Amino acid sequence: MINLFNIGDSAELTKQIETFKSEITRSLEFVKHIEQGNLDADYEGYSSNRASKNQLATALVNMRNRMKEIAEQERQRNWVTEGLAKFIDILRSDNSNLDQLYQNIISGLVKYMNANQGGLFLLSDELYEEKHKQLELVACYAYDKKKFLEKKIPVFEGVTGQCFMEEETVFLKNVPHDYINISSGTGEALPRNVILVPLKADKQVLGVIEIASFFEIEVYQRELLEKLAENIAATVANVKTATNMQKLLSELKQSSDKMKEKEEQIREQLAESNEIKSNLQAREDVLNNMMILSESDEFGNITFVNKVLCEISKYTERELLGKPHNIFRHPDVPKEIFKLLWDTVKAGKIFRGIVKNKAKDGETYWVDAVISPVFDENGKIYKYVSARYPITNHEFAEKLYQQQLIDLGLA
Repeated sequence: MINLFNIGDSAELTKQIETFKSEITRSLEFVKHIEQGNLDADYEGYSSNRASKNQLATALVNMRNRMKEIAEQERQRNWVTEGLAKFIDILRSDNSNLDQLYQNIISGLVKYMNANQGGLFLLSDELYEEKHKQLELVACYAYDKKKFLEKKIPVFEGVTGQCFMEEETVFLKNVPHDYINISSGTGEALPRNVILVPLKADKQVLGVIEIASFFEIEVYQRELLEKLAENIAATVANVKTATNMQKLLSELKQSSDKMKEKEEQIREQLAESNEIKSNLQAREDVLNNMMILSESDEFGNITFVNKVLCEISKYTERELLGKPHNIFRHPDVPKEIFKLLWDTVKAGKIFRGIVKNKAKDGETYWVDAVISPVFDENGKIYKYVSARYPITNHEFAEKLYQQQLIDLGLA
């Protein structure tokens, strides 16, 4: 700051004024970068060692750093939300082919996590004594096939067996030298990070998912894996039960002499299947009570709403079914936002963003929305599924929304 009482001559005054003008220019340039969404821009000449001498620069840099933190937290939250929606759709798809289901799960996880390789191990269906039970590699992605001629691992051996027996996630940062190798473009190298997550359904461990990566596996990525593990386990259990039941039915038709014995086995399988279905329904009920869920046909007309949506929007289910989705549209939201939304999902992509909605009584509510198209067997979109988290902190939602408008060039 200029001190007029200590200025000895006009030359010194001129020098201080020029210094002040230069600092203002750097501040304006820094703010302009932030307005344009460039949160990695540097404040020219700024040093944390001299922060106390330039409070304006310090405040601006601190603001930029906080905005970067918020943006990163939002990116991570969106990544988890989008991942859950993506894999729930995979698990709900046609599961008549077990091998294809297993491959879709592991390849999808490796790609989504930007990892290098992954494996899905399930407890072998073969009958062994307890001490001889084995985990079988049923699907892998990007593994060197030569490393997996032996596809079965005793449950009491190795890190995979440890994860299975202890029923806890295992995270390796210092990977042993005798562990798996990752095939890279220039040769083979040891992975830096390996995470193993048990697949547990109804207190029973069915297998282990293993993901290996050159890059550090972040906490939010581990969170996604652990959330998905239980759903994957329940789906695998249900599909295996259904497959076994179909096999039993086929055998039943071919062997009338064992009719009574087979009927009893079928009843047992049905009882297990109904129990698993009941547990799956319970999990869906939990999801229905946590998130705003809706579906619409290819024209945007509402075909399904859950209780949470009715409560927050103040509409009844009857008032919403058959209506276009713009019934929730808030007049403050630019039409370009909704055009972008529909252009994105009609192109077969997932839309995500902060949306300001209007309830039946005119009250505003904010949501963090993920909208995904669903395709039929011919690859044609036949409906859209929307999962939204309500944002109760309106001030925080407004900031995220304004930043979104800036990023889209609408502010």
